[in-house]
Amino acid sequence: MLKLLDLYGAQELQAAVEEALHAGASHSRSVRDVLERRRVARGAPPPVETSLPEHVRRKDTTVRPHRLDSYDQLTLGGKDDE
Repeated sequence: MLKLLDLYGAQELQAAVEEALHAGASHSRSVRDVLERRRVARGAPPPVETSLPEHVRRKDTTVRPHRLDSYDQLTLGGKDDE
């Protein structure tokens, strides 16, 4: 169901689940069939699953900044800057 959510979106998936349950079917295959039937009726192209490489997925990783006061030690007591 999560894969169907990624491919079709929440609104379409909810409508398909409701339609499948109303028809008395409760299997994910039934929901997928409803999604496909609705897609064909709209004339929409088939959904395409995107598979991104690891380095692209890591790009959105949250990075915690570190304290910057350790850099102050680099400039203390040095006469090379003069």
